Amino acid sequence: MFLFSRWKEIFSKDFWKKSKFMSLNSSVGFFAFWNFLFVILITVVSVLGLSMLTSEGIDDFRRDFVDFEIQLEDGILSTENLPDPFVFSEFMASENSGQEFGIDSEIIDSFKDGFREGFNNENVKINGREFTVEDLEFVLDTEGVLGLNESVIPTDKIGVYLFDDRYVAVDPSAVDEEERFKIEMYADSEMEDFTFDKEFLITEWDKVSGKVFTFFGFVLFGFLFVTLVLVRLVTNLVWAALIMLFGKVFKFEWTYIEAYGVGLNYFVPVTLLEMLIVLGISWVPFMTVSLLLLFMIAHGSMMEKQEIDKPEVLEG
Repeated sequence: MFLFSRWKEIFSKDFWKKSKFMSLNSSVGFFAFWNFLFVILITVVSVLGLSMLTSEGIDDFRRDFVDFEIQLEDGILSTENLPDPFVFSEFMASENSGQEFGIDSEIIDSFKDGFREGFNNENVKINGREFTVEDLEFVLDTEGVLGLNESVIPTDKIGVYLFDDRYVAVDPSAVDEEERFKIEMYADSEMEDFTFDKEFLITEWDKVSGKVFTFFGFVLFGFLFVTLVLVRLVTNLVWAALIMLFGKVFKFEWTYIEAYGVGLNYFVPVTLLEMLIVLGISWVPFMTVSLLLLFMIAHGSMMEKQEIDKPEVLEG
């Protein structure tokens, strides 16, 4: 069957000569079958790999992470086994990228001291850089240790501030003026009592993980199908012209249709080699172009050598 025998022909030294007798339909079929198979293979392996990594991550989370709890009961928010108070900003995360969660205890203590001393837009230095209340993006303080209140919360920057009996949400871009600086008591809100802990996270992930992996698989399949099949069918229109020109260098003539078929045949082993290179090393710039040129140079050189080595026919 040509779907399998074509591999042998592509890697033979006289592939260019054989290509003159290959129909365009057979080349399209060979390209479509194998690239579609590669798309399925990459998708399945990727989904299985992601599933295994996620499973290991959940096991590590279950084993190593403390049994924390966030609870809202009778309008009062409380935490257990969590950093409280907890403050976060992009600046803190970038300054402490090596620290888990982007913040260490020294920074939290420094920040707390700043509030105790009447922070109110006075600066606290973190790693030599002045840090102000304007840098805040998220605060959890259910015990009021920081002394932070609505009077010092900036109104011109997005932020979320969670206290024991209320929360403050700031969104300067909100259309509704009341939503730009919203203060709401938990007891007066529509929020129902809840308990949020480690087992709740694991249970919820178990419920949605199948859908997540399925969605990821469909998205990846669609992306690969477009890039490895549809896009290459289009870009081969250009490659066909280049193949014709390349053939002329080695004194070999193709029609445009024949050259288009040659390009489709080349794309199949190129895709396979790309997969192996990415798995073994990583993505290499201009990998597709380099592999296509490598095949053409190899075949052109081998064909030229056959012509040179051909014994002369003596007349007489």
